[in-house]
Amino acid sequence: MPNENYNIDFVLVRAMAEAFAEETFDCEKVRGLMNTTTDETQTEHRLALNDHLWRLQDKIGKLWMYVSGSGDFETLLNDQIKHEKEELEKRQNAEKVIEEVAEITLTE
Repeated sequence: MPNENYNIDFVLVRAMAEAFAEETFDCEKVRGLMNTTTDETQTEHRLALNDHLWRLQDKIGKLWMYVSGSGDFETLLNDQIKHEKEELEKRQNAEKVIEEVAEITLTE
């Protein structure tokens, strides 16, 4: 039973839902790679897919516990969201570098 004074941070919930969408996209991408390859490569993609699915299930489980009233999970979710934001920033920075290199290469 949730505590009477327990308030859910819906911004936190929305951020986790966005992280679910990204993880789900990664699952679909790896599943496509798995279905188009054979032998050892397919096995490697299957292992990567299992890893993505596990991470998605873990995030959903933590969010479910938080929304169900377990305030103890709030710190875990905050840590998870911080990690997700850092990963997203790294990807965005890498994409910017790739675009800049591509621009330099095209102008030369």
